[in-house]
Amino acid sequence: MKEQQKDKPIHHFESGEIFQYRGTGLALNLIINSSRKRIMVKKQAGTLLVVAPFAEKTVIKDAVEKWYRERAREVITDKVTYFQQFIEKPVGEIRIKEQKSRWGSCSSQGNLNFNCLLMLAPSEVLDYVVVHELCHRKEMNHSERFWREVSKIMPDYRVHKKWLKEHGSKIMSLNC
Repeated sequence: MKEQQKDKPIHHFESGEIFQYRGTGLALNLIINSSRKRIMVKKQAGTLLVVAPFAEKTVIKDAVEKWYRERAREVITDKVTYFQQFIEKPVGEIRIKEQKSRWGSCSSQGNLNFNCLLMLAPSEVLDYVVVHELCHRKEMNHSERFWREVSKIMPDYRVHKKWLKEHGSKIMSLNC
């Protein structure tokens, strides 16, 4: 599932800056606390809270990107587990990667790869990508039979596919 990169926004990692998370905006709340030894990142009350011992932007950026990757692993693994019951085919490894041109892929061995930046998209769009890749366990192509399999699980998949085509390039703003 490919996507082109266009107009990549640049984050400055400053308080008040908005970060997308599962289709909603979270305002970055950056707190510098010199008594901390490590950076803490968490979603809290509609914000992306970052508590750091110093204001080093590259270190904060790395911590935020790590947080996105960790959330992606948790959420996507749960989604694969849930939707796999409708496919009834085994799945190999689930990998979360930084992919510059794909949202997901499925190998002939059943390994699933997902782009961590899916965490920026609405939940339904992430669901669509998971279903799309799982359906490749039955049909390793984009034939009419493949799209029927997708439609059985997600009848409104076209809405989410269209959203990804129209908005996907805008969410390619972080490196994971």
